[in-house]
Amino acid sequence: MAKKLLSREMVFEACDTLAAQSIQPNTNNVYALLGKGSMTTISRYLQEWRDDQSLAVQSDDGIPIPDDMVRAVNRLTGIAWRGAMKQARAISQRDNAHYVQHIDLLKTDIEGAAALTDTMASERDELADTLLVRTQERDDRQAETRALKLELQTTRELAREANHRSDLAEQSTEKAEAARAKLEEDNAVLVKAVQEHAIEKRALEQTLAETKAEAGTLSGTIELLKSDKTHLEKDVTRLQSELDRAAADRKLVELEAGTLKVDLAKSQASGEASRSALEALERRIQTLTEDFEARNETIGALKQELTHANAHSNELQATLSAATEEMSALKDQLIEAETRTEELSSALNEARIG
Repeated sequence: MAKKLLSREMVFEACDTLAAQSIQPNTNNVYALLGKGSMTTISRYLQEWRDDQSLAVQSDDGIPIPDDMVRAVNRLTGIAWRGAMKQARAISQRDNAHYVQHIDLLKTDIEGAAALTDTMASERDELADTLLVRTQERDDRQAETRALKLELQTTRELAREANHRSDLAEQSTEKAEAARAKLEEDNAVLVKAVQEHAIEKRALEQTLAETKAEAGTLSGTIELLKSDKTHLEKDVTRLQSELDRAAADRKLVELEAGTLKVDLAKSQASGEASRSALEALERRIQTLTEDFEARNETIGALKQELTHANAHSNELQATLSAATEEMSALKDQLIEAETRTEELSSALNEARIG
């Protein structure tokens, strides 16, 4: 017996069975259920079945019926139609077998069964009616085929439109990928800028700390110089006072020596004693003069040292002022770097969120 070819109804019935079992009707599943047929034929009938499931239905008042209900109705209608067709084929096959058997009997008994002529005529009329019905069914199938061809043309147009939309979607995807790549590049630049500003900020903070330490050292040195200057000024004042007293003593001694010289000129008798006293006074004057000159030199040295101390103090004060200005500039740079870092961080966060 020849192998029965795969029909449209077989594929539709298999698709309905799979759908009823919540299994995806596809080429592989239909082939696995039927166990025969080519993938091309199954794919063609499967597409027709899917087209039947997606037919749009509207109610009498023009309101669209939900797609789920449409698919359910289409599925039930398809199942009912295929069941009816299957039953009709079974009946037709059974009737055909019966008619063939009956005709054989008639052919065997025709010579001796003239009385059965009327019966055969009646059966002939029934067969004619059946032929008429089959012809009507054929015409209905042809009309259905034309409607399906029109629906197939509409489906193809929809498929072309869907392909066009798919191409547009791919173009949009490519643009989105390019925008994403540009965003990642900008993100990398922002991250690098944030890192560089962080490094610059740490360097500025270190420089500021070093400048503060240097300024503290200079302030301590200036305070020490001020203390030394105060001590020097006190020493100069003290030595100047002693020098003034020495000058006053020398004047007194000089006055005393002048008086002795006058007395010596007046009295020759006490000349020896006066001369000795005068020499003693002259030696004392010499000593006072040397002491005065020594103290005067000490005062000069202290004044020179005080001048050097003042100059060094002024230099240190200028250095401290420069360090203070540098600290102020570094603080401004640090604030600017922190502001820039915050701006870059904010921009980076916005880029990540975007």
